[in-house]
Amino acid sequence: MLVVPEFNSNESQVRTHPWSVTIYDDPGDAGAYYDFIKQPELIPHVLEDFKPFADKKAIQHFYQFLEWINGPESILETNDCAMRGPVKNESFFKGALRIGGRVEILYRDKRLNLNLPHIQWLWRMVSLYLQTNRPDFHDAVIEIAPIATDYLGFPHNQCRGNRLRLVFNVHGDTEAEVFDRLFHTFDSIWDTAKRISDAVKVPLPAFP
Repeated sequence: MLVVPEFNSNESQVRTHPWSVTIYDDPGDAGAYYDFIKQPELIPHVLEDFKPFADKKAIQHFYQFLEWINGPESILETNDCAMRGPVKNESFFKGALRIGGRVEILYRDKRLNLNLPHIQWLWRMVSLYLQTNRPDFHDAVIEIAPIATDYLGFPHNQCRGNRLRLVFNVHGDTEAEVFDRLFHTFDSIWDTAKRISDAVKVPLPAFP
């Protein structure tokens, strides 16, 4: 899996967490915020991008991942997700079709998201774990970047932090193939989140 760590986001508008409506340029990305920690039963019903493909193994696996990462075993939670495709692949990666999308994660303990060293540690570890999870899997590209976020509930001058955005693009020659590779991509993201949760259950390392 090709992982592209980026530490400088080009997003011009800072979003709050929780937020009301997405601010992405694509109108198809607009939607409301749902708290899947409190209402995990909403997951298969409110993610409009994923619903047309709910019969696919990859999408059911993604739903299970969302339930887990927002559940009691995880120290993380999700902020937002989206998916587009399958569409014609016009990138230089081989494969007739492409599925693209994103999933955003953050620490469940919001104070950690306000601390840059903690965000840098999360960014580095997610990048490392994804790269080493399936080193022979070359049909997915994931870009990882921290995105500036204002966390509601903290004083106005102390609420600026980050969330982590994972943008994925998966390639294949047929619909069956690209969805199979999407399954493996989601599985790698889930494995990575589990390793992060296990790591943070012990004291975090000292930061340089």
